[in-house]
Amino acid sequence: MPTNTHEQDLKQLSLGLSLLGVICGFLAAYGVIAGDAEGRVNLLYLLLLFAFLPIAGLLLSLFLLAKGG
Repeated sequence: MPTNTHEQDLKQLSLGLSLLGVICGFLAAYGVIAGDAEGRVNLLYLLLLFAFLPIAGLLLSLFLLAKGG
């Protein structure tokens, strides 16, 4: 029975962290896409947000999966 409780705790934690990540992602995307007062958008920030961060997350996930598995 303790493993079931542990699995439920992990599921709740992963759901909470996922929601937090989605909310932060939407806020960051809006902040970058909105641009400055003149409507300009910095393409390097867009590249960082939509290319580098997902690749870094993928590599981190693969590293942790290989290390733990």
